[in-house]
Amino acid sequence: TTLTPGEVAELVPALRQEQIKAAWIEKRTGEFNAVGLRNGCLAAAKVCGVSLFTGKELESAKRDEQQQVWQVTTTRGDRLSARRIVNAAGPDADEVSIRCGLKPLGMRQ
Repeated sequence: TTLTPGEVAELVPALRQEQIKAAWIEKRTGEFNAVGLRNGCLAAAKVCGVSLFTGKELESAKRDEQQQVWQVTTTRGDRLSARRIVNAAGPDADEVSIRCGLKPLGMRQ
């Protein structure tokens, strides 16, 4: 089922409604193909020009409001700049939020 930005904001109040472009929810089953969903989302993101970094763990990220970018450091010492960061850490999303200096989303492991 496709969701409106308002419906998404009701389900996940931490998300900024004005930033939501598309969302869906599957209510008929308790199972889904997580790998297929991930791969589909990654493919769609790449088509939109997203750069994906794997095998690197986020150490910290700080928002530079003046330049409107995130300054990211990985545990391998890489330093990256990004206009946006996607927290797709699943059950570890709270830890990622904390490392970004943000309030945890309330995810549970």
